[in-house]
Amino acid sequence: QAGQDAQSAITGQLHASQEEVARLTQATAQQERRGEELAQALARTQDDLNAAQSRAAALERERAALGDELAEHEKRSASESSARAKQVAEVEDRCARLEGKKRGIEQEVERLV
Repeated sequence: QAGQDAQSAITGQLHASQEEVARLTQATAQQERRGEELAQALARTQDDLNAAQSRAAALERERAALGDELAEHEKRSASESSARAKQVAEVEDRCARLEGKKRGIEQEVERLV
């Protein structure tokens, strides 16, 4: 009887161990699947990051190009403003000279009259 009880105990322990191995095998498989899912998610995230960095670089190039265009426009505008100011000064100078000639003529007319 003692031998049979020992064999039953060993058989019970063996069965429990087999169940534990099956449970651990299943848990390991689940962890491996989760690891694969996480690896895929990481790959997608990396792809998204790469795409965002490419877009940021493209936007930075566009911003730089617009900055260059704005600087060129401001330079051209300043040059045009300077040219207009010079023209206005020339016209004002001519007007002042003509006004002086007009006064001189008026004074000559008064003197002759």
